[in-house]
Amino acid sequence: MMGDEDGETPLLSDTGDASTVHVDRPISDEKTPLVSKGSIQTEEGDIEVLQDDGTTFSETMINFLKGNIGAGFLSLPFAFAQGGYIVSTVLILLISAIVIHCILNLVKTKQYVSKQTGIQKISYGDLTARAFGRTGTYITNAALLVTQLGFICVYIIFIAKHINEFSKKFPYQIYAIFVIPGAILLGFIKTFKTVAPSSIAANLCLLYSAIVCFVYIFSHFGKTVSAISSCPISDNNNETLASCLTAPLPMPSTSVSTLPIFFGNCIYAFEAIGLVLPMENQIKDPKQFPYIVLFGMGFVTVLYTSFGLCGYIVFGNAVQGSITLNLPNDVLAATVKVALCIALFQSIAVQFFPAIEIIERVTEPWIHSKMSGKKSRATYRNVVRAIVMAALGGLAIAIPKLGLIISLIGSVGGGYLALILPPLLHWKLVKAASRWEKARDLCITAFGVIGSIAGTYVSMKELINS
Repeated sequence: MMGDEDGETPLLSDTGDASTVHVDRPISDEKTPLVSKGSIQTEEGDIEVLQDDGTTFSETMINFLKGNIGAGFLSLPFAFAQGGYIVSTVLILLISAIVIHCILNLVKTKQYVSKQTGIQKISYGDLTARAFGRTGTYITNAALLVTQLGFICVYIIFIAKHINEFSKKFPYQIYAIFVIPGAILLGFIKTFKTVAPSSIAANLCLLYSAIVCFVYIFSHFGKTVSAISSCPISDNNNETLASCLTAPLPMPSTSVSTLPIFFGNCIYAFEAIGLVLPMENQIKDPKQFPYIVLFGMGFVTVLYTSFGLCGYIVFGNAVQGSITLNLPNDVLAATVKVALCIALFQSIAVQFFPAIEIIERVTEPWIHSKMSGKKSRATYRNVVRAIVMAALGGLAIAIPKLGLIISLIGSVGGGYLALILPPLLHWKLVKAASRWEKARDLCITAFGVIGSIAGTYVSMKELINS
């Protein structure tokens, strides 16, 4: 196993009671549930960790869909503008197929390791530790932090920008500050089961918004659509810039130089990779989880492809970082924006779970060394959660470039977690894999590396230029 020579508890232990937490254990220990409800005891008998009875198929499906469908799908028409309607359609279907394969491979690898070790609760970081040691764990946890916390930053930007559309009394930054206290309160929620009921309401809000956006888009096929603001895609031709104000006809393909931005936005849209193992760890029957992935991702793929394609065809190069910013300023569009703000506000809690789990594992040894009482430790954990959420709010205030931030997060964290690491883990840990499977793993990894590097470079360049 992976213990140190000095007798430290291994990262994945084959023995021991799953209800015991060792405070000197490495941060990647996953013997206890990633998110739980109830109480367990440390060696001192005084730390309380939440533990539940597991989520049902329907609860997991609801959270899986909610974790996938967020602000990312609203930026897909903007992504399609970077590749053109033919090239982007082909690429999004290809990327979706690869992402689904990688998710299933990740679950397969986790279940394979669980069967070998007898340990059911295993995190993404633990799998990386078994495959590549502590360095791999740190890189994976860093990517998870970038991705999950980046999602929250984007949600705050999205909500604040749409509030600013309703009222110009204050600048965007002030509305972002208004969002932060609510985000901090959501950060105190500690289980997926707690947010499942509100996820239903959030999914209904997203469904309503998607339906209205689709109806608006389809009703304007072949018509001249006035853009709300100037074209986000730079062009030195003044005539082209002027035509952007009336949504020019979309192109079947665009410059290769903008495809990395499409890649980043697309990977960002498939945003549930960091939630896969936490959800699989909590479901009552893990054998059901692959069906959740297939059904859930199939629905998401159809939604994303049709939404991105139709939105781009209607608005052309005038499409904004979020297509809701292209909608007219009427009552119906206002209800869509309010519904989306509610849905994405609820998503903050869901996306915060994996990131804060990593942070709390890092800080737990310090808490035990400095604090003796349960109440003081619980208070400190909540303070850490509040500080992290406030820092994310600060980033949202400082860098409000929605489309480019989405592309950067997708390229930096999403590409690594969704396309690079899952095939590498399968290649390294599943000994029974065939030569064909191992060759396929390496090809997918190479695709992910190239896309992530290009997407990061172009996104950073555009952010600096802007």
